Amino acid sequence: MIRSILALLVFAAGSFAVPSSRAQDPDPEIGLGAREFGRLAIGFTGSFQYWSLTALEGTLNDRARHFSQDGFRFEDGAFELTYAFGIELQVRLSETWFARSQFEWSTIAWNDRDLTFIGQLGGRQRTPVSLSYESRVQTNPFFVTLGVGGARLHDAVRFAFSTSLVVAPLKLEDTFEVFIETGTKSEVTSKGTGFGLEADFTVDYFTDVRTNLFAELFFRLGSTVVELEETWWESSFLPGRRRVDFDGIGIRLGLRWF
Repeated sequence: MIRSILALLVFAAGSFAVPSSRAQDPDPEIGLGAREFGRLAIGFTGSFQYWSLTALEGTLNDRARHFSQDGFRFEDGAFELTYAFGIELQVRLSETWFARSQFEWSTIAWNDRDLTFIGQLGGRQRTPVSLSYESRVQTNPFFVTLGVGGARLHDAVRFAFSTSLVVAPLKLEDTFEVFIETGTKSEVTSKGTGFGLEADFTVDYFTDVRTNLFAELFFRLGSTVVELEETWWESSFLPGRRRVDFDGIGIRLGLRWF
């Protein structure tokens, strides 16, 4: 929750910037620079995203059914909203067209825990056994986005639309912890790189200084196949190859300098 709130601080900090009270009349000393990007603009973003991890959730559900044979009752996997932080570079090609690249870091996880009892052979004593597991997906280290777009300026507001190729190196970490009087913890890593597409609609609000605030709505499609780094871990509840979808939708808020 704390990290999620921090994602908004990047945008909130812009409230201290000088408002564009002279939006209709650019500052004559600054000229067009106050109303348009230079050749290069850099932005920092915080975002909230929803990933449709249906393929990965399916393997978690299979895992829950596997452990149910031993008396454990796990919930079906269902990943929720996550956060991300990023940096974006834009190069203005003309008054209308621009090229962009973005590097975005994100992580999302699902975990569950249950307790059952195992009877000892030849006796009535029953031993409590606790099992927990977590599956964590994170960019490794970044989503890399490369694309082009077009923009139109209206007073102090710039509207832009862009399409991009997404390169997605992902790492999937599965952590298992069994507690029978003492705890045993195992961590297993799977990695892979996939590709996708992203479409972005952006609204920039220009201030009287060379800084602006922007909000961006994006849609993303793609997937990555990850493979176990140590293949001897492969089993009925831990596949050697899994597909991680990163289809999703989200909103970014940020500050841009140019």
